[in-house]
Amino acid sequence: MRSAKTSRFHLAATLALVATAGCYHSTFHSRAPSGPMHRHVGATWLGGAVGSHKVDTRGLCPFGVADVHIYQRVTDGLLAGLTLGIYTPTTVDFRCRLTPPATGNSQLSQLSQPGAL
Repeated sequence: MRSAKTSRFHLAATLALVATAGCYHSTFHSRAPSGPMHRHVGATWLGGAVGSHKVDTRGLCPFGVADVHIYQRVTDGLLAGLTLGIYTPTTVDFRCRLTPPATGNSQLSQLSQPGAL
């Protein structure tokens, strides 16, 4: 039987692990009219150091992408934790532009072109 001291240590270690496990997200908004959300879950390896998570949006978004949200869901984090970071899933939500981007050399116009995220 475990002692109360050992149980408290395990509880404190678990809480510390959960508290320091970080979630992240990155968001890009073009302020263009957008359509319904599409979701893609991709995988990287070794904490994201190996592999790339590219989403080919050309077939879904003829006018490019309006909004992109890249993040790690709770289930993604749990899978990464269970594999000790060997397998690291990441979720990408994006919305397609409903109208063609404005012409010009602006950085926003270039980012909104159809292609891979």
